[in-house]
Parts: sequence; C-alpha cells; structure tokens
Amino acid sequence: MNELVNAPGVDSLEELEQTVQQSTAQLNQANGRNAIWDKALKALKPGLADLQKTRDEAGEAAEEARQFLSELEASYDSEASESVREIRTVVDTEIANLYETMDTEAKKFITAKNKVTEAKNDLERGTAKWDLAQKNLLAVPKEIQEGQKLVAKLQGEAKDAHTKHQLVETVVKLEDLRKELASLDKKMEAEYTTKRWEEWNNATRELITRTDALLAAQADVPKREIAAKEAKTEYEEASKNRLDDINKGVADKPGDSAAS
Repeated sequence: MNELVNAPGVDSLEELEQTVQQSTAQLNQANGRNAIWDKALKALKPGLADLQKTRDEAGEAAEEARQFLSELEASYDSEASESVREIRTVVDTEIANLYETMDTEAKKFITAKNKVTEAKNDLERGTAKWDLAQKNLLAVPKEIQEGQKLVAKLQGEAKDAHTKHQLVETVVKLEDLRKELASLDKKMEAEYTTKRWEEWNNATRELITRTDALLAAQADVPKREIAAKEAKTEYEEASKNRLDDINKGVADKPGDSAAS
C-alpha cells in the first residue's frame, strides 16, 4: 500500500483540498483514512470559506483604528491623562484578578461535580464487589453439601466398579474420590470460611468508605457552586462598573484633574 501523503502543513482550504485529492489517489485502499480527510474537508470548508475576507476586513478596521489613535494621542499627553492611565491600569488589574478567581472557582465547581460522578462509579464497583463477597460467603454451606453429595456419589460408583471387578473404572473412580475428599476437607476447614469472612469484611469496609466519599463529594458541590456564582457576580460587577471605578479613582487622587 502506498504511504500517506506527507504534507508539510495544511494552512489553507486549498492545501487541505489538494491533500484530500492526493490522499485519495495514492491510498485507494485506505478507505478509513480517506474518509477522515473527506470528513475534515466537509466540516472545515463551510466554516473557513470566508476566512481571507474576514482577515482583510479586520485588517482594514485595525488600520483605521491605528490612524485614529495616532491622531488623538498627542492631545492626551498631560499629567491628568497619565493619571487616568495609571488608575485604569489599577482597575483593570483588579478586574483581571477577579477574572482569574472566577475561572478558578468555575474549575473547582466542575471538578467537584466530576468527583461526584467518580464517587458514584467507585460506589457501584464497591457494591458489586460487596455483593460478590456476600454471595461467596453465603455459598459456603451449599458448597460443603454439594461436596458431600459428590463424595457419596463417587464412593458408590467406585464400590460398584470394584464389585464388578472393573479395573479401569475402579481406579479412575478411586482417584476421583481422593480428589473430591481433599476438596471437601478444605471446604470444611475453618480457614476456608474465615477467608470468605475476611473478603466480605474488607468489601464491607470499602463500601462504607466509598459511600462516605460520595456523600462528601455531593456535599462539596453546593459550596463550590455558590463560590463560583459569587466570583462570577463580583467579576461582572467590576467589569460593568469599570469606567465608574476609574472616574472615582481619578477623582479621589489628590492634586489631579481629569482634564486633558
């Protein structure tokens, strides 16, 4: 099979379309790869079709803004204007800090909700483990009874084969009986049941721990939600009052005037 086209980069729709065509021609057997390229082209082409036009329009607007800035800058070169710039920097720094706080609290809120999901999954796994441990513990009496029945059955079969002087059948059944007796002896030992008890006990402790973890995770969500909302409100208020705060800062600064 031919190798995938090694394009140095896909920086425009034209390059992407060329890459798709080349890939299709060279990898006619790689339907999966071709499908990915086709899907990418169909998804990106409508959204990026006007990219160059958008860039040109934005460039013209930026140039017009630069000219406007250049024309007025000289008229606002006084100490009063510099004072406004200083207060603006202070206010904008505070707003930026509030934004960081808002972003941090929002992430903590998301993390708290994710922890609830993780805790629920952990609890489901813990519940399944506990169910299995309890099932295994409750199965001990039945396992012993079934072992007892199997031993009796093999004993009867071995006795019957021995009575009929069937060498092969007798030896096979005797060895089967020996094996099942060893298994039954093990199941009747206290250690066998103790191990099942320990497994159940550990699963129970783990289930309790995971239940507590879920409750703690769920309790943390409302706190994080409140903190996120408060941080968002504080940031939005500061952003809305930005000019008012700058004006107040300039007015409160001794010896300065807002005149240019």
